[in-house]
Amino acid sequence: MNPYVSALYRYPLKSGAGQKLNSMTISPYGPEGDRIFMLVDGSGNFIFHRPPQGKGSLALIKTDISDSDVITFSMNGNADLRLMKADIQTIPSKLREVTVHDKKCHGYDMGDRAAEWFQYRLGIKCRLIAYAADNPRFVDPDYAQEGDKVGFADGMQVLFTSTSSLNSLYEISATAHFGMDRFRPNIVIDGLPAWQEDVVARVKVGGAVFEFVKPCSRCVMTAIDQQTGARDKAPHPYGILGDLRKGEGGGLSGRFFGQNAAFRGGEKIINVGQPVEILEVKPMHPAVSQAKLKYNLT
Repeated sequence: MNPYVSALYRYPLKSGAGQKLNSMTISPYGPEGDRIFMLVDGSGNFIFHRPPQGKGSLALIKTDISDSDVITFSMNGNADLRLMKADIQTIPSKLREVTVHDKKCHGYDMGDRAAEWFQYRLGIKCRLIAYAADNPRFVDPDYAQEGDKVGFADGMQVLFTSTSSLNSLYEISATAHFGMDRFRPNIVIDGLPAWQEDVVARVKVGGAVFEFVKPCSRCVMTAIDQQTGARDKAPHPYGILGDLRKGEGGGLSGRFFGQNAAFRGGEKIINVGQPVEILEVKPMHPAVSQAKLKYNLT
């Protein structure tokens, strides 16, 4: 089978529910509409999935940005929060410093009404922050080219995953039952040999070129059921990756699944079903090379 795009996703609210797409446009910061909002605590630190002491899960909050004028947030289909896109303006008084994984950046505070809606739904104090395109966040220079920008994603513009690699986890851990949504990818590829992404350097997706800059180290968020917001009991992806895909070296350590990537030119629109062509390969990253389960170079 020739590799192709089997699914596309974006996540308008960081740690919120994903949106499955048939077509995706690549913006200067990654997939258009991806991680353009996030919640922060009183210190400006981002909040993820099930906040400590909270009563709800961000995984259950859906964000609709399809309307040209209105942004809608909802949870369990109840009490929609509607904000006008025109409210995201370059007003200096709304711009504030926030933190994503100990890295400072800036965003626009969406006001008290938005904060109160999220606070009621999640049971914690928080503020809704919008990405400030005029005050952009830049990719970690260790993995970037000059000028690479990113929204509120953890670090890189795009996350690729492979269906064959997920199936490989199923084969080794037969009691595991979880979907690709646990890994919150942007672009899912079918038709690659399992774990071949470990050695890919560049791919062409339709007419778009991407550089695979580093393997993605996963956190305990992979143990959160994306449909219920509840944390799994074992076996869950985080534990399974700890057994099979754990390593350290070359400046990285963790449990790896998927590849972080940056857009490197070409067409900016990607569609489900488009072919994926491997343009360049590279040596396996030292951290991944230590994993029990990895691409078979032979």
